[in-house]
Amino acid sequence: MKKITTFLLGLAAPFYFAQQAGDLVSVEQKLDLTPQGVANFIANNLGEQNAPDFVNYLNGFNVGLKGYKITYYTKNENNNLVKATGLLMFPNVGFKLSTVVSDHGTTDSRHNVPSNFKGVLTAGFVVELSYVLNGYILMAPDYVGMGTGEGVHPYVDYATEAGATIDFVTAANKVLAQLGVKRYDEYFLAGYSQGAHAAMSTLKKLSISNPTSLKFKYAYMGDGPYDFSGVTLNKGVLEKDFYPFTAFLANVLHSCNNTGYKTYNTSVSEVISAEYLDRYNYHVVQDNGGLLWGPVIWRQLFTSNFINDVTNNPNNKLRQCMKPKDVYDWYNKTPMTLGHSTVDLAIPPENTSKTIEVQRGYYPWWDLNKYKLDSFYWGPLGHVGGIVPFVLASNAKFNTLRSGGLLNQWAIAGSIFGKQSASALSKTDPLSSSQIKPDLGNMQLIEITDFNQEKAVNRSAANRNLSSLKDGIYLLKVAENNEEKLIPYIKNTPTEIAENEIIQSENNAVLQLKVNPQELSSVHIFDENKNLVKTISSEQYQNNSGIDLRDLENKNYIFEVVTPFYHLQFKKSIDLGVSGSTSDIYAQNRQIKARSGDIIKNISIYSISGALVLQQEVNQSLFESKNLEPGVYLVQISLANGKVIHKKIKL
Repeated sequence: MKKITTFLLGLAAPFYFAQQAGDLVSVEQKLDLTPQGVANFIANNLGEQNAPDFVNYLNGFNVGLKGYKITYYTKNENNNLVKATGLLMFPNVGFKLSTVVSDHGTTDSRHNVPSNFKGVLTAGFVVELSYVLNGYILMAPDYVGMGTGEGVHPYVDYATEAGATIDFVTAANKVLAQLGVKRYDEYFLAGYSQGAHAAMSTLKKLSISNPTSLKFKYAYMGDGPYDFSGVTLNKGVLEKDFYPFTAFLANVLHSCNNTGYKTYNTSVSEVISAEYLDRYNYHVVQDNGGLLWGPVIWRQLFTSNFINDVTNNPNNKLRQCMKPKDVYDWYNKTPMTLGHSTVDLAIPPENTSKTIEVQRGYYPWWDLNKYKLDSFYWGPLGHVGGIVPFVLASNAKFNTLRSGGLLNQWAIAGSIFGKQSASALSKTDPLSSSQIKPDLGNMQLIEITDFNQEKAVNRSAANRNLSSLKDGIYLLKVAENNEEKLIPYIKNTPTEIAENEIIQSENNAVLQLKVNPQELSSVHIFDENKNLVKTISSEQYQNNSGIDLRDLENKNYIFEVVTPFYHLQFKKSIDLGVSGSTSDIYAQNRQIKARSGDIIKNISIYSISGALVLQQEVNQSLFESKNLEPGVYLVQISLANGKVIHKKIKL
């Protein structure tokens, strides 16, 4: 390990100016690995998250890594300036990178934190490591009172979690500028368990005060206790006999005792039972850590008087302390997904459903932006078992949104051939196209691994397609250009909404949606059997000022609306009133199209000079030509009833 001595301004500033939150104290390089060194590093830092396909996925990134421990200033629970630590890590590449800010979950020791490349119990360092391997700059704060930072950690504390995260971003940005790392001005936010609470705290704090204009493009959180005083306490603890991590409850109680919500009069023995008092003093008060020392039957940890008071007294000090820790009820404008295991005895999944319901409630009923706040549930994996699905899902979502592309291919092309080459590449990501009929484009599906069960299940893709998958998290083995790779994939059926919630207007057979055209990726139109009829690209939608319905038959359809942030679907019956005596010939883009209430027997298209361009039997009610050169054309259609129609069309 070596100290970095080039950060003279950041280190010298405290001697000339009053310190403030976000200032650098020191920077220490802790890691500089070759790709082979990374393979060894992965093997030693997975904890028990070692499902073979998941390990293969992590080992599939041939990249070197650099890591730095940063000491910086932030404010503690008493609003005093203290030193805190965190990890800055990034792949050793020559192209631009996006940034993931990752808030870690509750750890069993102040030393098992990102700056030491460690995590809690079986989790290892896998969450943070996955983002760096996927091609992101990682910023991971240890929090106040963790790592080699000053003080004692205040558990699940809104103000210090948010402050430590925001201030660490400020400090890490100074280091990156000094190092000259190429990057996009683009941040993603992630957090699991207490880290999800910290991430939500960060978003809430930024919505109130954001002096550095820090903005997150997307946030992905998993199994978080957002409603700490309600769902987490009542449904997760008081209404049950068992709680898997009672030591966590003891740490929360200790934090309350130290922050103005003392739960006893003269001695903590009024709260902690005699059987566990010595262990409480050793592990919690003396800050020796540990999450497994408490009883599974949570009532054995506390005295009966305390249990009765916290159960029946709404003004109990612990309840009062927990209330400010709630971070679910506010007007959230940052696009996000809250993931959760369907069964989680530590953090009930109702935390997620309640948060989404309450936060969407701040939006008017007609505002589709509320669907940028989404929830997603993987299988009944429990709290620890949900870590791997969270890792795969958050990376999958961030990868589809980052400016560098799904595999950073646009960033790589830009670094080699320049910006024009990168912008010329197709920016269509096949994995984010349709959820009703997913299409891998040029990639061939070889194998699917299901991570929604207690043990990952591997299946050959011979008789499988993505459409048949249940909603969940998967790892796809695909082949493209004679190269195999593993890609995380989220199968998520589009939310079905009513017509009036999404249709802005319908005039002259053009359907306008309440979606921001700049955010629209595509619209897929299916028949009732979910056969794809046509796809409207973003460019086509904008050119036609909506969806042109004239080339659709009169019947029922399913419309799938795709944006980078959500997929929605709605059903609509098309009836344009074309009777047997009514026909229409029109131009769209560079095509000539015709529709009729009767069967079109044949069509002839002539140039304005009289040259025959096309003559074709049709024998159906709809026709569309191939792309034609710009100009004026004469069109003649003959109907089955003997009627002949002529029209001049300009392309």
